[in-house]
Amino acid sequence: MVVSKFVELGDTAFVILRKQKLIALHWFHHAATLMVCWIGYEHYETAGRAIFVNSFVHSFMYSYYALKALGVKIPKNVSQALTTLQILQLAAAVFGAVYILYLLAVQGRPCRMHFETFCLGGFLAGMFLVLFIRFYKQSYLSRDENKKK
Repeated sequence: MVVSKFVELGDTAFVILRKQKLIALHWFHHAATLMVCWIGYEHYETAGRAIFVNSFVHSFMYSYYALKALGVKIPKNVSQALTTLQILQLAAAVFGAVYILYLLAVQGRPCRMHFETFCLGGFLAGMFLVLFIRFYKQSYLSRDENKKK
């Protein structure tokens, strides 16, 4: 899983190759995700089902970034759909973290994941969810409101 996070830095290369501004959310997301995976690696954590969802989302994102880097004009609704997909992925991660916390705290069931990794991963998923929703609002909704005025 840690190796995949280094590979995921490839979309940063696409952003730089397109000579676009690298927003704080982009590099912070990748740096923090790499950090939590590195901590998880220390405790021999597995990504479980999350890696399949993440790989699915990133397969679309990398295709999008590659096409943009090649100069292909892609409709705005495609980038909006990708951001929506990321938000759904993060919402599922937050739901999963809350559910695991319920199993731990209320039902007293054991968790194979190291508690430090679980807490940090859950916290980051929640923080990323808020940041991606904010990004979505700024990128897609605020412009629509300005056009109406």
